[in-house]
Amino acid sequence: MLKDLVKNEWWTDASVKTDENGCIMVDAFKGAYRISVGKSASEVELTDDTEMTVTIN
Repeated sequence: MLKDLVKNEWWTDASVKTDENGCIMVDAFKGAYRISVGKSASEVELTDDTEMTVTIN
């Protein structure tokens, strides 16, 4: 039951395409994330319920 909640209900796994400005929007739970684009990546911590901007170069 717990594994089902973690992997199927609470797990955020998204593959998205950018818009014409190179931006995306993803709904995600609070927590630590690794966001990768090609060979570049960034570690991000979501700590509150506000929008957040992350830039990956």
